[in-house]
Amino acid sequence: MFYKLTFCCIAIILSACVFADERLRFDESVKKEEKYCILIDGYKWSKYFVDMFLKLDCKPIYIQSTKEPLARFIKSTTYDDRDFIATYSYNGDITELLKAIKYKPIKAVITGLESGINLADLLSERLATPTNGTVKTQARTDKFQMAEALSASGLKTAKYFKSNDFNKILYWIKNNTTYPVVLKPLSSGGTRWSIYMHG
Repeated sequence: MFYKLTFCCIAIILSACVFADERLRFDESVKKEEKYCILIDGYKWSKYFVDMFLKLDCKPIYIQSTKEPLARFIKSTTYDDRDFIATYSYNGDITELLKAIKYKPIKAVITGLESGINLADLLSERLATPTNGTVKTQARTDKFQMAEALSASGLKTAKYFKSNDFNKILYWIKNNTTYPVVLKPLSSGGTRWSIYMHG
């Protein structure tokens, strides 16, 4: 009777070990499921996004939003094609780009610079990843539409005005606000081409 119980216990333990081993293999296969993240126009921020993707166990893919690299960012770029499993250049045809991207599933689409916002919104929407969508894309790049969107949401903004006529701008300043005033292109990153006017 003692031997039967012993063999029975051993059999149960071995079965449990086999089950645990199979469960472990299943968990490992789930963990090893490949996933991909897309970076658009990384330039000087490329290596930082790559590091972030890898920490999230996400394989990085790079897309350049223009046929040729943007000259003003080349000197400061940290982009290295060896960091990415694939690199694409966007020629304006979103359907062609979607067909070219063979890797699935794409978990995120991120842009490193303002130059990639339009494509990031469009691509993330088409790939059904978390997205800002394309409805308000222009409000993320056009400074006037940005201010309009903020005002429409009930948020306070600095007084603003849009014109390509300098005399009209001076007239508006005189009648609507006081110096200092900032003149800024509708679409530019940071303080690029901005003018700070004291009067």
